[in-house]
Formats: sequence, structure tokens, C-alpha cells
Amino acid sequence: MTPAGAAAFAARRSDRTARASYEQRKKATLDPADARHFKADAKAWAWFSSAAPSYQVACASWVQSAKRPETRARRLEHIIAHARRGARVPQYQWRKAKPQAAPPTPLESL
Repeated sequence: MTPAGAAAFAARRSDRTARASYEQRKKATLDPADARHFKADAKAWAWFSSAAPSYQVACASWVQSAKRPETRARRLEHIIAHARRGARVPQYQWRKAKPQAAPPTPLESL
């Protein structure tokens, strides 16, 4: 490590590290009231509970990271609505690659 990198590492603050959902030591979960609300919609809960654990943790972290109760409720409703349709929320979907033109054949490039 270069001296500049070592200095930056030594100057890090604990409140500014491990903030992303995948860096958390404890897995994020929905609080009991949110889980009850989610489970009330059986179709949405069945789809969500069969989704990958990493997706469930990411969604729970997104809901829990909201500071205002209104934002938490809106995010939870957003996740429930997508789960009811059997779809991931947009921010956790893979983007489809744009179709690329086929490279020219050797004879076309002449």
C-alpha cells in the first residue's frame, strides 16, 4: 500500500464505513409490524419469500434505511406491489444489454 493509501485508511471514520447493505454484519430484516403487513398479502409474500435471500435483505435494508415513517411505508408498499406482480423492484433488476450490431465479416470490410 502506498503511503497515501495507508494515511487514508488510518483516517477513516467508523460511522462512515460499512454503510451499504451488503457490508452489514447483521442481516437486515423487516420489523414485525412491516412483516405482518407484508404477510397479509399472501400472493406478494409467497413470491417475496421465494426470492433470493440477497434480494430479501436488500429490500429490507432499503425499507429500514428510511428515516421518516411515511417513507418506510411508501417503500414497503412499493415492494409489495412489485412482489404481487412477481417482479423485482426496479433498482434491484438486472438491466438488459442493448443489442449490438454484428461485427462485419472479413469480406464486408474490404
